Amino acid sequence: MVTATFCYRALLLVLFFVGFLALTTAVSVLIRNKLPDGLELNVHCQSGDDDLGEHVIPNKESYDWSFTTGPFSRVHVTVENDLGMLGSDHLVLKAHCRSKDDDLGVRNLPPHASFKFSFRPHVIFKTVFTCDFDWPNNVHHQFDIYNYDRDDCRNCSWIITPNTPCMHNFDRQNVKCHPWKK
Repeated sequence: MVTATFCYRALLLVLFFVGFLALTTAVSVLIRNKLPDGLELNVHCQSGDDDLGEHVIPNKESYDWSFTTGPFSRVHVTVENDLGMLGSDHLVLKAHCRSKDDDLGVRNLPPHASFKFSFRPHVIFKTVFTCDFDWPNNVHHQFDIYNYDRDDCRNCSWIITPNTPCMHNFDRQNVKCHPWKK
């Protein structure tokens, strides 16, 4: 015998998956070789998660693939030291980044060095990664390097300058600087 509670839970589960499917986006990619004189096109397609390998596309032919994106796609974050110099000394950036669930540890970044991390954002609890940044002369700042409510990128690249952190959003092809949290 099926109870009303079981039917209600089953209906909620179905609605959740239908809603999830509505949030995903199917993406199709087509690369067509239109090079002159019968030249072959060599391509190597990869993302942060997948490597489709190298392909040789003969003249006038194409290569295609598809994938889906959605709320459970991985986010890739890069943090780069662009502090510059203090007198004749290059400034090393000390970065300590963490979320509610993960502590990425302390990183010491020489000038123009970077570190990367990736994760799957939590759509209900809204993932936030906060970083403490320190550099010589007792300078300390804090900033949310990723905030689910603010950031709409899947490839977020941050440049840390003495005045402000700036994000290059590769998905939207723009740069936006933000004030320090403290």
